[in-house]
Amino acid sequence: MIRRLGTALLALAILSAPAAAQSDTDDEVVEAASEHSSGRDPDPDYVRPFVLELVFLLAGTVWYWVDRDKNAVDWDFDSWTQRFDRSAFRYDNNAFSVNWTFHPLSGSAYYGFARANDLHPGWSFTYAFLTSFAWEWLLEFKERVSINDQIATPVGGMVLGEFFYKVSRFLHVNATTRARRAAAWSLGLGVQANEAIDGHRPTQAERDALHARFHLGYGGALLSAGGERAGLHTVDFEGRIVEMPGWHEPRELRRAFGNANVTRLRARATRGPGGGGFELDGDTIVTGLHVQSLDESGGGSALVGAALGYSYRRVDYEDFSDAVGAVHLPGFALDTMLRRPSAELRFLFRAHPDFASADATLAYDAWALDHPDARAKTILEREGYFYGWGATTWAELELELGPVELGMRASFSRWLSDEGLDRSQEVVTDDVEVESRRVSMSSWARVQLPRSVHLELRYDELRRWDWVGGYGERGRLRRVGLSVGVTR
Repeated sequence: MIRRLGTALLALAILSAPAAAQSDTDDEVVEAASEHSSGRDPDPDYVRPFVLELVFLLAGTVWYWVDRDKNAVDWDFDSWTQRFDRSAFRYDNNAFSVNWTFHPLSGSAYYGFARANDLHPGWSFTYAFLTSFAWEWLLEFKERVSINDQIATPVGGMVLGEFFYKVSRFLHVNATTRARRAAAWSLGLGVQANEAIDGHRPTQAERDALHARFHLGYGGALLSAGGERAGLHTVDFEGRIVEMPGWHEPRELRRAFGNANVTRLRARATRGPGGGGFELDGDTIVTGLHVQSLDESGGGSALVGAALGYSYRRVDYEDFSDAVGAVHLPGFALDTMLRRPSAELRFLFRAHPDFASADATLAYDAWALDHPDARAKTILEREGYFYGWGATTWAELELELGPVELGMRASFSRWLSDEGLDRSQEVVTDDVEVESRRVSMSSWARVQLPRSVHLELRYDELRRWDWVGGYGERGRLRRVGLSVGVTR
C-alpha cells in the first residue's frame, strides 16, 4: 500500500511537470535496496557502546548512593524482591523538567553511544531502552519503575539522538579545514572520536550522501496574551539532515530505506520583561519509500514512511503559561516536493499516536476548590500536570520563490489522562479524568540576503484547552516577530 501511494504521488508530480519524465541527463531509475544508503558500508562495534553504557550506569550508581539522603525521599520498597510485583510499575511524580528534558536527553546519549559506533537505529534504540530499564529496575531498586521514563527516555532519546548523531556525521565528513576539524572534535565528538579510533577517513561518497540545511536567527517579538503585551528577545534554530545519495538532485530514484535517513529539529528560546520560554520539536523518519523524478527543468519527489517525534514546550508569561512534553509514537509521514526552474513547493504531513504530559494547573485548581477533601493524582496535586495518551497531527506548506520563502504550519493535539497507575494509587480517593488540547499555527516570510544571511517575519499563535473533572480553562498566546539570521 505504501509503495502504491508513493508511486501515485510521484505520478502526480511527473504529470504536473512533463519535462521531468523525459530526463536527458539520467534516464536510469536507481534502485536502492540497501538499508543504509550512507555512501559507505557500516562497521558496527557492539562492545564499545556496551562498555560506555555500563560506565554511565556505574557512575549513576555512585551518585545515587552518595546522594542517598536526597534520593531516599523517593524510596518505596525495603527489598529488591518487591520489583517482581506488578504494582512496582507506576507513573512517577517528578518535576516536569526532569521527566521531559533530562530523561530524553539522557536517552539521546544512550542512543548516541551506539549510533556513533555504526549500529543500526533499531539496535541503538535497544541499547537506549535496556540502559534506561537497567537504571530504573536495577539501579533504583528501592523505587517503583517509572512507566513514563521507560517511554520518554528511549523514544525521545532516539529522536534527539538521531539528529545529534547526523550532525556529528556531517561535521566529521566535512572536517576538511582546521576550523571544521575543531567543530568536529567539539560539537561532533562522539562520531569523530570513534572514527579516529577505527582509523576511518571520510570519503567523497559519504559527503555526497549527506544533505543538510540549518537556520539560526536572533530577533525580537511582540507578545500578546490575555491583557498582556510585552517585548521579547528570540533565538531560533532549525536543522534538517537527509542521508541519501542523490536526494533532490536532477535524477530519477526509487528506493526503500530503513536507517532513520531523514531527521529535523527546531528550537526556540524567548525572554523578556514578562517572562520567557523554551520550545523544542524533533522529527525522524525511520523507514519508508522515497521516489523522485527530477531534471534541470523541474519535477517532483515523494516520501512515505513511518516517523517518530518529540515535542517540549515550557513557557511562562504574566497572563499565559503552558507546559507540554510528548513523544510521538510511530506514525504516518508524508513529504512531497514539486519543483520548477524558479519555484519549489514542499508539503509535509504527520499523524502520530502520543504519550504525553500537559499542564492543567488552572483547571485543577478550579476542581480542587469544589472538592477540598478529595485526593487526586499525586502528579496533578504536586506538579500540576498529568500523564496521558492521545494523538498529534501537523501539516506544513512551504513555497520558495528564488530568494523568498513563504511558509505556514498548523498542528492539533488531544490527550486524555491515564488512570489507575499513580505512584500513590493506594491513597487516591478521586482519580479525576483530565483532558488537554493544543492548537498551534505559524506563518513566516523569509528573504535570503547575500552571504547566507536571511531576514524573517513570523507570526505564531498557540491555543490551549484543559478540563479536569469537567472544570475547564483556556488560554491563547500570539507573537509577531522579526529576526535576522544565517542559513547554511
